[in-house]
Amino acid sequence: SNLLTMRVGRRTDNVSSGSVDKKGRALASTELLDDEEQPTEPTQNRKDQGAQKKKRKKKRWSDTCLMYCCCFTCIGIIAFIAAVFVWMYLDEDEPRGLAMCGDCYCILDEDVTTCPEGKPIYDDGFVEELLQQTPLNAIAKMSCDAFDDDSCDFDPPRLELGDNAVCGIHYEDANCTKYKMKSYPNMTFAEDQGAFVTHKGECGLCSTTQDLAVYLTHTDLTTEGQKCGAQAMANFFRGKDCYQDLGFTEACARLYSDNSRKTGWNCGFACIASDLKDEDFNGDSPSCPLNDCLQCHEDITGDTFQKFAGRTRRSSGLRSAIARTCSSMADIRHVACPATAPLVE
Repeated sequence: SNLLTMRVGRRTDNVSSGSVDKKGRALASTELLDDEEQPTEPTQNRKDQGAQKKKRKKKRWSDTCLMYCCCFTCIGIIAFIAAVFVWMYLDEDEPRGLAMCGDCYCILDEDVTTCPEGKPIYDDGFVEELLQQTPLNAIAKMSCDAFDDDSCDFDPPRLELGDNAVCGIHYEDANCTKYKMKSYPNMTFAEDQGAFVTHKGECGLCSTTQDLAVYLTHTDLTTEGQKCGAQAMANFFRGKDCYQDLGFTEACARLYSDNSRKTGWNCGFACIASDLKDEDFNGDSPSCPLNDCLQCHEDITGDTFQKFAGRTRRSSGLRSAIARTCSSMADIRHVACPATAPLVE
């Protein structure tokens, strides 16, 4: 009996001390079993780790999707630029002739219901005379981008003379080799001051007789300036140099380069579509609407370009490859060396 008692005592001691049984399995300690909080801590940690793992996985997916979206967006932009650039640079369309809308050179509207008298045609000799003239007070440059900067202006600023304003030329000598330009509130006042009115609207970056000569030489600047537009999208200075090669003054060429960059970005697809469909610049008479490409140009930069250029083909009373409303075309007959009075400043 004493031997039995000793064995039972040893077994009891083993159980109470958390020893192992004869199969080698761990026996739970009575102290651990009394503590009910202990088993929940590892479980909670595993839940926290699982939640963090899910968050990290979700973030990885989010970052991956964002990366792919950025990549596809960049690829799309690059493809767009490449398509527009290639089309503008490689397209070899021939310059178009002077536009007609039905039987009239301009588009009849509510202000002009019958076709006005035809516009004169200026020969090469006339153009050569204009190119020999030197402006003494032309606006040399503009340091801002008129199409992206709302505060952009001339230095000194424009006079804001109203809708009837004109740009007058005063020649300094009888041979018309040098001249000065000045803006006037209307044609009558300009002529009373001894000026020859060279275009409607205030004098601007393209008001020189050199720029007038370019308009007379290139009746389809839309087609001929296409390569210049492509270069302007890639590099502003290359675009400017290209327009100068067409004959424009530096100030006017800069404006054309800025204009081409702006319309290239905003109207590229519309212009490619119009070209692929081989659309004319104007639709059928009697309304002769602009095609989608030219209408986009008009909507995006038309007003700004006219404001800063001063001289346009319409404001100079010149026909071009694009038919315009009759009321928008100035009634001006250009003279290479008109009689004017010197400018009194």
